[in-house]
Amino acid sequence: MIKTKKAKFTGLEFSTIGFGASPFGNIYNDHVSEDQAKSLVKKAIENGITYFDVAPYYGLSRAEVVLGKSLPKKKNSIILSTKIGRYGENKFDFSKNTIERSINQSLKNLKTDHINIIFCHDIEFVPEEIIIQEALPTLQKLKQKGIISHIGISGYPLKLLSKISKNNIVDIVLSYGHYNILNQELFNYLEEFKRNNVDIINASPFCMGLLTKNNCPSWHPYKEKKEITKLIKSLPSNLNIEKESFQFTLNQNQFTTTLTGIAKEKDLSDILYWANNKINEKNQNQIKNMFKSYQNINWA
Repeated sequence: MIKTKKAKFTGLEFSTIGFGASPFGNIYNDHVSEDQAKSLVKKAIENGITYFDVAPYYGLSRAEVVLGKSLPKKKNSIILSTKIGRYGENKFDFSKNTIERSINQSLKNLKTDHINIIFCHDIEFVPEEIIIQEALPTLQKLKQKGIISHIGISGYPLKLLSKISKNNIVDIVLSYGHYNILNQELFNYLEEFKRNNVDIINASPFCMGLLTKNNCPSWHPYKEKKEITKLIKSLPSNLNIEKESFQFTLNQNQFTTTLTGIAKEKDLSDILYWANNKINEKNQNQIKNMFKSYQNINWA
């Protein structure tokens, strides 16, 4: 069974693995049917995964709708997060009216009357003032009404996440691509986030497919992806880059949870198996040494 951990600042009881439902939107992966999604969610819950994250952006709300159909009616033991602000590849709207409409629609899609966490989605794509002066105050009012419990921000640039989280409204930060076997820069910001009294969700242990043997997407923004892919393909057969990457990321206690997208039965079976097996330190060190020249290189 997957263990749980109580977050220091929000007080929420997270499973140490979070189920990223973005694949249900069918924009980054092969088609996931509703039946497949229901089976994945059921198995995840049976194995102790109780945190689920989604967003309207994933498949023009399809991911939310499918997740809503897949979750149990009684959600007392479930932690649910979704997002506001991003609704298309280049469509961003953090205005008060849009936020309120978006959350009302998310409540319907997810078949609930309450959402534990709402994240401002990819905040680096809009001026900071919009997040600080409009989005966060709007969410704060919804929090006061009891529609949402906690307010979060998500994005890639750690400096920006740290800066925005200083305003005493943000409860939790979702960071991706900054703590894995290739990049551990998130550790440099831990004390800042603690001083800001915010919890941290660490997402994308496979660095958006880069740390996989055959699944690095052509659109991946990492400049040295060809070099990394070549190194991964040179690994001996006894070294599984996905296993080592996931176990490395999970083997820390500084973050609230590790969030990863789950699209297939094998994805779920693998991470459950890896989570319940010991780390091979020799294998981990071999891969870390292999990546030494590329450590903590960012793409934005």
